[in-house]
Amino acid sequence: MNELSEEDVLAALEENEWNIQSAAQALGISRPSMYKLMEVNSKIRRVEKIPAEEIQKAWKSSNNNIEICASLLKTPAEPLRRRLRQ
Repeated sequence: MNELSEEDVLAALEENEWNIQSAAQALGISRPSMYKLMEVNSKIRRVEKIPAEEIQKAWKSSNNNIEICASLLKTPAEPLRRRLRQ
């Protein structure tokens, strides 16, 4: 896990449409380990810290596609999906 760079983690998430489990599997690590790497990654954003206006703008520009929206915002897809439901 210590050998993985921020770019490795970001690339795995991008390649797996911001699905945490799939990205973790691609990197050969557990889901909890992936969460730890995401927490310390300066390029990955927590959805609750993204302003609602920015989310709405990304949602619209992604044509309501959750994976594209997550990629634009650099945040995992599932928490973003939950936030959009609110």
